[in-house]
Amino acid sequence: MQLKNFFAGVIIFVFILFSALAMADRTDLVGFPYYKQVFSGNVDVRIEIKNFEGTISGAVIGEYNNNFIWLSITSGDYAGYGFGVGTSDGTIGCPPYIEMQAYTSNWIDAKKPEQHGYTAVYGNAGAIGYEDTFELTSLFGTQYSGTFYAPVTNETVTDIYDTVPLKIYISTGSFSLSGYYSGTMTITGLTFDFDVSDLGPFQEWDIDELIGFIGTYDWSETGAEEDGEIYFVYTKPIHLGAVTGELKGVLVADLENYTAFIEHAGTAPPIPIPSTLLLFGSGLIGVLAIKRRNSG
Repeated sequence: MQLKNFFAGVIIFVFILFSALAMADRTDLVGFPYYKQVFSGNVDVRIEIKNFEGTISGAVIGEYNNNFIWLSITSGDYAGYGFGVGTSDGTIGCPPYIEMQAYTSNWIDAKKPEQHGYTAVYGNAGAIGYEDTFELTSLFGTQYSGTFYAPVTNETVTDIYDTVPLKIYISTGSFSLSGYYSGTMTITGLTFDFDVSDLGPFQEWDIDELIGFIGTYDWSETGAEEDGEIYFVYTKPIHLGAVTGELKGVLVADLENYTAFIEHAGTAPPIPIPSTLLLFGSGLIGVLAIKRRNSG
């Protein structure tokens, strides 16, 4: 009876432990941004319709295929800013710890002039990336940490040049944090609101409006200096961002209800099974061995 109770306690402990690991490293944001318009007019843009594929290596392995539409400004004071959205699918895993499975995720990319874009991926797989290097945030509903690489091995690109209406705003806001991190986050940056309703490529994606934000944030827990950057893209239904710095992770936002959360990178247990769990397992085996010896 005592051994049965012991096993029951172990099972409950392991269940609670893995439940806590599942999606615990997440911070909810609640707040309201303010906007001040600083530009309204037409700008020249380059539209890229991309399909690219490649292999995944590192903390996880697999293959991916991405469909992507990208818009960058090519004229005026804001030339070089760019924003894109897309979808990613393929297979991913980390045998023998996580079996290879099919995945689908949404994908955004945003960049400042003379810079490679920051990427956010969210769905069955979550990650933030810069160039070909990504930091994992979650995989199939469980958060993990780890670095993986996804270079492009095959790519097709169609370029279209056009002119679109654009409004630009200076955006500021304050958000209350709760969950993995607490305190207050204040943001400042530029919001780009493109009217793409007359652009055929975006209509094929059922996108009338493309909104991008690039700015910095200050987290109250670290003092009065900048703590990182935010690269965010909003369309319907994709609304994701990459957060760098102290609160690093994938930002998933609902602009209509002014709510959001960050799924953090680098805070959850790594792949493969973390050493703490291995130590727990070896300790459990030792306890069971002692229990069996005493029972004999």
